[in-house]
Amino acid sequence: MRVLLCSDIHGNAAALAAVLEEPADHILCAGDLVHFGPQAEACIDLIRRRAAAVVQGNHDHGAGFGEDCRAYGPWRALDELSRDITDAGLPVEDCRYLRTLPLIAPVTLGGVRFVLVHAAPSDPLYRYLPPETAEDVWRAELAGLEADVLVLGHTHLPFLSRHGGTLIVNPGSVGLPRDGGPQAAYAVWEDGSVTFRRRAYDQTPLRDALHDLPLPPTEVRKLVALFEGRWHPDAAAGTS
Repeated sequence: MRVLLCSDIHGNAAALAAVLEEPADHILCAGDLVHFGPQAEACIDLIRRRAAAVVQGNHDHGAGFGEDCRAYGPWRALDELSRDITDAGLPVEDCRYLRTLPLIAPVTLGGVRFVLVHAAPSDPLYRYLPPETAEDVWRAELAGLEADVLVLGHTHLPFLSRHGGTLIVNPGSVGLPRDGGPQAAYAVWEDGSVTFRRRAYDQTPLRDALHDLPLPPTEVRKLVALFEGRWHPDAAAGTS
């Protein structure tokens, strides 16, 4: 059995379409379909049609309910700009879809118990669990969780670890990787083994759509550079 694991698409339909070319029996998505990128509707449509299970990310929650996504530090201003445009243009049915996505989704495939959550079991929308998360934190997060594989996102950083009987996988970000380069990041689970993959895609449609956004040219340039991997808000602010 071959399962495609993806997360953090962020309105980048070209990256998502490229990732979905990967052969798979099932597709699982750990959320954040929208914001930053200009193609929210297309991303929602692809995931709604193709994914066996998908959970609500903090940006999906923000778009669906009109609430603060709690983007941190230097990401916040850029998020607010793109969020206003995305939310104003989303059809009612797409907003309803985002609202109805579960926060945690258990799904059994081929006898394997997968559990999807965007951020963390203890805080499905907002808590960051980066690769350097301590063992005792993972132990607390997994307490009472009946999962062979826990799939999460939110940090945009690929990560694989085993704690007790649970394999933890963060496939990285399809639309907006933070670990260098613009190639879409995802993972493939196959018969108990996980492989991290990157896939290049034509960025021309994304770039054109970004230039069509009703934003000041300086902000458009930031977004283009962000998706092309040439600029990072944390680096610009001198943070890590």
